[in-house]
Order: sequence, then C-alpha cells, then structure tokens
Amino acid sequence: RHAQYQQESKESYDRRHRSVNFQVGEHVMVYWPIPRKGYSAKLQPKWDGPFEIVKQVGPWTYRIQKGRRTFCMHVQRLRRVPSQTETHAVTKDS
Repeated sequence: RHAQYQQESKESYDRRHRSVNFQVGEHVMVYWPIPRKGYSAKLQPKWDGPFEIVKQVGPWTYRIQKGRRTFCMHVQRLRRVPSQTETHAVTKDS
C-alpha cells in the first residue's frame, strides 16, 4: 500500500515539475524575502537582482555574482530575468 502511494505521489510530482537549467553568463533574479527594518514587509520587493550566473557548482546549485558580491544559491531561489522584448511587448489593435 505504501509503495502504491509513493508511486502515485511521484507521478503527480513529475507531471507538474519543470526542470530549470541556467547557462553561465545568464542573468537571474534571486528570491530574498528578508525585509528591511522599519518598513512594511508586505510592500517590499521579494526578488533582488539581476545577478549573473558565474558557475554551476552542483546539479541544483549555482554561484552568482552582482558587482563584487558572490553567492551560492539553490535553483529554487532563482528565476530568469525577462528579456527586454518580453517586458516591452506592445500590441496594436487595428
């Protein structure tokens, strides 16, 4: 019974999961939910960046850099920076 439940859970996870891979030199945003003291946490941005991918340390860990600061981050805390064409896309209605 336990093996059946485990298999169903795995199949459910595999249907929803999307693997994420970044290339060296790509720009990413980092999830950083630490609020600044004296300000409302609700209104502060949760994502910081852009950071540049410097190196892939492990299968799910990347070394990122912004200026002189470097950090090692898990892939769950990273997301791609949208390209300029995606953010400034203008549609014309005729």
